[in-house]
Amino acid sequence: MSARRRLSSLRNQWDRNTLAASIRLWQGLPTRSFCCHLCLMHGAGRAYEAPTRRSPVKNRAGSWKGNRKPLSGFLAHHISIHKITFMNFSFIQITDHHLTESDTVLLDGFSTRHAFRSVLKHIAQNTGTNVDFIVSTGDIVENPTETAYQSFLHMVNARNASAKIPGPISVSTEGLLNLPMYLLPGNHDDRDNFFKYLFPKSVSANLMNAAFTHKDIQFICLDFGPHSKAKAHSETLDFLSRSLNVNLPSIVLMHHQLIKIGSRWLDEFIADDIHKFWNILSGHNVLGIFCGHIHTTYERIINNIPVFGLRSTACPFVMQDEPLACLLPPHYRLVTVQNGILSTQVFEVPL
Repeated sequence: MSARRRLSSLRNQWDRNTLAASIRLWQGLPTRSFCCHLCLMHGAGRAYEAPTRRSPVKNRAGSWKGNRKPLSGFLAHHISIHKITFMNFSFIQITDHHLTESDTVLLDGFSTRHAFRSVLKHIAQNTGTNVDFIVSTGDIVENPTETAYQSFLHMVNARNASAKIPGPISVSTEGLLNLPMYLLPGNHDDRDNFFKYLFPKSVSANLMNAAFTHKDIQFICLDFGPHSKAKAHSETLDFLSRSLNVNLPSIVLMHHQLIKIGSRWLDEFIADDIHKFWNILSGHNVLGIFCGHIHTTYERIINNIPVFGLRSTACPFVMQDEPLACLLPPHYRLVTVQNGILSTQVFEVPL
């Protein structure tokens, strides 16, 4: 099948629940890059070929040449697609659990432990048998005490105490059986206790920057610090730069958000020097960035890279200028790399 026909076929591969961010790494294309446009809108997506000599362009009269017009109502995203081969797999992102020390301890009247269990149970019943691992993008606990981390390990019936950062540990709970789970710290996580109880074989550090490779995809885990407001630490940026020198497509995982979403108090959490982060990513093959922190699900394209935020398993926030939590159901995100396409689908879990 020609590259043009492959791109055209993507238009019908999405449903309303599938995130409109896909990156096709074609097999069998010429060695030099092949460019396309990725078009996004909330809840649906399309991909089509960028204007070339064979695709639609406007003539001087303002009418379209070629067999169809570009799609309207979408945000166009220009990407380079490189020849590469890797295996298909899926994983799940969860985030911001804010777990308390026991079931009797509530967070503003809300049982974060019940919500967390409900999400894991939903995964086990609906998607868990088809995924390779789960990744949590931080704020494992609300108050980072020794008891809180020990209680988390007991909740998930964790195994593999010899794992080094960022894991995986093995979890068996709520119908899940020995499912690998990678863990990132958030601003609520004390780094010393995080290392001591979750990864005792790793040397404790002020920041947890780590990477792992799964089926020819590199996952880069970045730490923007233990405060609500992110900071682009030189240590984190240096680690990112070194990791991107590996000749593999990469997925970036982090706790803090990178972009403004229209809420004044949440937007203030973005690092003041975040431009340094984007400068390092420029020109590299980054399939997507997955974040937490602001308890909200969103999808954006920034500097030609898809950025995905996710609603917490704990209380999400109302999108307004002053802090206010609400009782919307938690989300988790199913991420699939299949035949070179990165796609995601968000699941809402009733409580």
